[in-house]
Amino acid sequence: MQNGTETGVDCGGSCDPCPNYKINGPATADTTGSGCNGGPAFMCVRDMVFSPEFKVAAADDFGPPTNPPFVYGVVGHDKDSGGLDTQAAGNSCCQCYQLIFTTPRDPVSGVAVPKPMIVQAFNTGAGGGKNFDIYMGAGGEGANTQGCSRQYTSYPTIGQPNNGGIRAQSVSQCVGAMNQYSSTSIATMSCQSTIAADCAMITAGNASVQSTTQDSCVESNQVQNLYHMNWNVLAKRIECPANLTRVTGCKLSSQGLPMADPTAVDMNSANGKGFSSGYSTTTMQDCCRPTCAYKPNVSGADATYKQFYTCDASGTPG
Repeated sequence: MQNGTETGVDCGGSCDPCPNYKINGPATADTTGSGCNGGPAFMCVRDMVFSPEFKVAAADDFGPPTNPPFVYGVVGHDKDSGGLDTQAAGNSCCQCYQLIFTTPRDPVSGVAVPKPMIVQAFNTGAGGGKNFDIYMGAGGEGANTQGCSRQYTSYPTIGQPNNGGIRAQSVSQCVGAMNQYSSTSIATMSCQSTIAADCAMITAGNASVQSTTQDSCVESNQVQNLYHMNWNVLAKRIECPANLTRVTGCKLSSQGLPMADPTAVDMNSANGKGFSSGYSTTTMQDCCRPTCAYKPNVSGADATYKQFYTCDASGTPG
């Protein structure tokens, strides 16, 4: 987000310096336990939608720095053997997809269609091969409620578990006329200020973990960025952009897939370009070490970036 008189990405001025996301490849041992089972390994907040690392990586891959054509994220996604992932080796781990948002699956009217995303699969057991479960601040814990209570000093129970976490549908101030949710009701100051206050209830011992999670929670609920609701999407498996994989730590060797297409932004512009319909999104944040952070679960990985990073409770990747 821009602050004060800033006109570009958060680089200096009244904001913190740009993050250095280009670090050594992951080194976490496969025997290191997940934070959801009492171990020290958690999901990295640098992989959240609208994290500082993902914002800079998207601009570095595609530009311009103030408005790249894609938002980056990671998703839980099971192998779609009869569709997108028919030719993929192994499971879906570390595969990348371009998602084009079409219509809401939630009962919300008049909302703007958000910018296309490029996402990488970081977890399996995520609702089947037709779904993409997007990782974001307070996205919803689901069945795994132990991890976030250990990674954070305070984590709100709003929308937990299995109800999408902190989003407009969890906030009474976001309901409009006729008891309906709409772009107008979600854009009101009362709705957005309540969401921001709810997101501010997320606190952590590390300032970066706290601010990244709070900001992801707030930005994904803004009316122009409503990723924190469920959508129907068009999807296409693609080669992963270079800097996205430097954030996540997982890079597959070339599969001969098409690259991301910045000109495909809606149903009309995607027509005839290899996108498939019948897919959807949900949201999550359970804080556990993901499936794709274990090397044996990743097929065809690059020798250096061979698995997803995991982080300690302070957000340091390893």
